[in-house]
Amino acid sequence: MIRMQEISVREYLRELASARPTPGGGSAAAFCGALGAALTAMVAGLTARGDRFSAVRPQMEETRRRADSLAELFLRLAQEDADCYLKVSAAWKLPQGTEAQKKTRDDALREAMKAATQVPLETLRAVEKLLRETVRALRDGNPHAQGDAAAAAALAHAAAIAAIQNIRINLAGIREASYVAGCEEESRSLMRKITALMSEANDGIPADIRAG
Repeated sequence: MIRMQEISVREYLRELASARPTPGGGSAAAFCGALGAALTAMVAGLTARGDRFSAVRPQMEETRRRADSLAELFLRLAQEDADCYLKVSAAWKLPQGTEAQKKTRDDALREAMKAATQVPLETLRAVEKLLRETVRALRDGNPHAQGDAAAAAALAHAAAIAAIQNIRINLAGIREASYVAGCEEESRSLMRKITALMSEANDGIPADIRAG
């Protein structure tokens, strides 16, 4: 099993492209979030060091700290997604020759699927937090780094889209109505907030570099 914090980007991409079941889409979603957080931290750090931006230095330093922390969280989530999928795969392979074995397998699979759903849900939560910092970096950051801030917003949005797809896929395999409803409600609420933040971010991006 690979450890995300211990391999190079090239090695990670090789693992992602391999026929092995992990890492997969959920891990890639979190990795996109990490890239967006790192770019947000870079823009905030560049701004905080500039004499022209002394008025917003405290805010930019705080944005840099928060973005750095979120980058670490996203990397942890990239690892957790891979770990959770291995547990799902193991649960699928449990014997089911007797009623007792079927129950044990069903229970293990349900818990593994629920854990696997929580990782992309946590990725969505982290994206919403990140975009708040990215919007601040776009609004108050060094204009020479606006392209980097715009890229950060796009990466964060990509992370959200990939994460919610993983949530929906995992929920389809869970037969626990209250749990499914709770996850769906929270994920929809987070996506509404993320969409609003992306709209705010796009308002801060010059038209000549705006996506879409």
